[in-house]
Amino acid sequence: VKPTYGPDEHTKEELGEWPVKETSDWARIVPVSPTEGVFAEQFDALQRVKKGLDGQCYFIETVFSPLATLGKLAGGPERVKEDIVEAPEAIHAALAAVTETLGTYVEELLNIADGIFYATTIWADRKSVV
Repeated sequence: VKPTYGPDEHTKEELGEWPVKETSDWARIVPVSPTEGVFAEQFDALQRVKKGLDGQCYFIETVFSPLATLGKLAGGPERVKEDIVEAPEAIHAALAAVTETLGTYVEELLNIADGIFYATTIWADRKSVV
């Protein structure tokens, strides 16, 4: 996912390119190391937060559900909902890959943060379920 930024590097306006544009793109979603790339950047930021807090309070990290993550990879829930019906095997494989990655990420994360907030976004109500 390649974001485009607003007036400064910290203001994200929109995501310009999505990795999943069509059903066949789900096959490219594979488990990745939670200690490399953007995950490594996140761990670095979390370690800085922990150091800055100096034990004065607890802090938690938000972790999005695998289904929410698929929605982010596809630019929204529509592609995911369509492929749940039309290509369930593709969605299942992508969900397995993302679940594996996030599971390992959380294991590492809990060595730094005091806990997690598990965000289900978009998928937590009856209207959102296929």
